[in-house]
Amino acid sequence: MHRFIFLAFTTAVCINACSPYFKNDRHDNSPTSGELVVYCEPGLYELTYYMAYTFMAQYPAAHVTVVASSAENALQALKTNACELIFINRKLSPHEMHSFAKQQEIPKLSSIAHNAVACVVSKQYPDTSISLQKLQSILQPLGISKQTLIRVNTDQTVLNSLCTTLFKTQIPKSLKGVSKTDFKTLYEALITDPNAIGIIDFAQCADRDDTLMRALKTQLKILALEGVYPSATSLKTNTYPLPLQVYTVRTTGDFTLAKGFEAFTAGPKGQWMVLKRGLLPARQQERNIQVHLEPL
Repeated sequence: MHRFIFLAFTTAVCINACSPYFKNDRHDNSPTSGELVVYCEPGLYELTYYMAYTFMAQYPAAHVTVVASSAENALQALKTNACELIFINRKLSPHEMHSFAKQQEIPKLSSIAHNAVACVVSKQYPDTSISLQKLQSILQPLGISKQTLIRVNTDQTVLNSLCTTLFKTQIPKSLKGVSKTDFKTLYEALITDPNAIGIIDFAQCADRDDTLMRALKTQLKILALEGVYPSATSLKTNTYPLPLQVYTVRTTGDFTLAKGFEAFTAGPKGQWMVLKRGLLPARQQERNIQVHLEPL
């Protein structure tokens, strides 16, 4: 009898070991193992990439691939199962939530950081601050301003947030401005045109230790809006006029790598990386301080 039980147990172990169910692929994974594809907005790429790098260093059985894309393309990839998790600078609209519901999906949103729309100019730009009214006049189709507004054409969320703040509910059908395909060409255009203003994702220029920003800080500067610079402090005090909020969105279950990576970004290490990048973490970790009043 004991021999029969031992044989049955051995057979079950062999079947489980040989079964393809527990392989590390995109669909059969765990919160700390398997393969995961993550889409993020271009301005959030550096933050997302280094979070993924740190996560993979902590969990070697996990492999995370980060793809930069517009928010619209990221949402489409999530719908078609081309990815399992996305990072975007906004909540989902009611229409987008409804489109997921039609597919019998319930998107799960988690706020991980506070971000902002930033204005970047050449060092030769004459001012250090700009008003929202002046930005509005530059963007208006019939405006007479001679200044050029340059934006990265894949950062639609950044532009939409700017226009919503400037024009409230009625955004002009056409806007003045020049689009560039990536941040490098935008920076080059700003350096060559001292009157141009670049509209970018603050996450792209918030980290002062970033290699690209250290190389360009002698040629570019960030403009203050209404006298307030974008920073973790101004986002915390709600004094910066063009804030954004970073969300992760997933449609997978809880026992998946997407959930594991999402939990990592919202946890202590992920939130510390948000702060290191110059943004404001969405979750402030508790600090327990004990004060001993006894004399030394």
